[in-house]
Amino acid sequence: MQQAEIEATVPRSVSISPQTQSLSRFYHDYVTSSGISLFRILPWYRENNPTAYFQEALQAVALLSLARQRHSPDLLIQARGHYGQSIVALNIALSNPSLTADDSVLLALFLVSLFELISADFLTRTNTDPRLECHIHLGGTLLLLQWRAERGRQSTLDRSLFTFLSHISFFSMFLNMFLNNDPFDAKWTAIEEFADRWMNGHLLEPILHQTVEWKRKLRAHMEACDHSPKKDEMSELIQDGIILATDLETTATSIRYFSDTFNSSRQRQAAFNNMFEVRSEATGAIARCLYRTVRYHIIEQVCSLMASFEQGGNAQFSPDYAFDPFLKSTILDQVCDEIRAVLGLRTGCSMADNPPGMAYRSYCMFWPLIVLLFSPSAGDDTRAWARETLRLIGETSGLGLATVAAGSISVGTSSKLAPKGQL
Repeated sequence: MQQAEIEATVPRSVSISPQTQSLSRFYHDYVTSSGISLFRILPWYRENNPTAYFQEALQAVALLSLARQRHSPDLLIQARGHYGQSIVALNIALSNPSLTADDSVLLALFLVSLFELISADFLTRTNTDPRLECHIHLGGTLLLLQWRAERGRQSTLDRSLFTFLSHISFFSMFLNMFLNNDPFDAKWTAIEEFADRWMNGHLLEPILHQTVEWKRKLRAHMEACDHSPKKDEMSELIQDGIILATDLETTATSIRYFSDTFNSSRQRQAAFNNMFEVRSEATGAIARCLYRTVRYHIIEQVCSLMASFEQGGNAQFSPDYAFDPFLKSTILDQVCDEIRAVLGLRTGCSMADNPPGMAYRSYCMFWPLIVLLFSPSAGDDTRAWARETLRLIGETSGLGLATVAAGSISVGTSSKLAPKGQL
């Protein structure tokens, strides 16, 4: 009997699961060229740490990011499923001291926190705990860091995660200054209390520490003076603010990226409270932008103090330290220019082109754009540009925080033009 001929077929395409696609895209968006160490170590832990809480948390945040980029309800459902499984696995691990000590628990908490930042659902929830208002897992993460510190299990990973939480809380404090006239909310207080007890008070690099102390003096002055400002104290605050702004610019201009091609032995520069390792031109621009955003905020407060000083019946303020009356506008242009540099808009590129690390860059520019969006002196055109840039960030990178922020304020013009350039 003749054997039947077997006909071979070639598959039309190679099937790739949504989980694999999302991880590849997440690495492309957040890990490649990242200056944040917590992002860069994720691929290694995925290959070498099989714990359910870490694997599920990583899968959840990767699927969520892709779901928001593609506007896919199906992927969103899968992301929330993995998120729920990671929370269940984390709770089991945290009930077992031997598992609690595992470094991957810290990374899992970082990832579920990142999930909340990307989804931004917490902004629409009723939350009775103000310490979790900005960063939904802040309280639990600080408790875990404290548990590890009490048992001598602190590592560079602990410090990296605490720096990440401090970074969020630092700029949250700035935003609250604009919206609520309260520069020291409960989140920042929780961070300071933890640093005093468990980090030997080493919370901020000197220039940023000076900024926080200046803001603290400003608040105390305004509360004490009520509507009767004291001339000497106000003069000192103005003087100190001007000097502080100059030092912030000196710090910003010191940030430089040096290619390993020219000097392989050079240690990469750490910047903005060691949050970033300057591994690329983009990360250098991110750090400079953040320092200049803080500088802009300080000068805005200084100008407000000067106006109050003169409205109080005093002569025009004439500081001993030279002050350029156009400095605020100059810094504003610098911040906008650095934002364009980070997002690749200087060369006429589009964020939709999605170069490696664009979501990471977009996340880092969220805070400067928010400061501009709520700045009382930025001007309608600049605020409209900031809002449109946030909208594009949310659309292309999937960062929910940006989408929510873009719809949170109305400005007096629909212009989409950036200062001295276009999106």
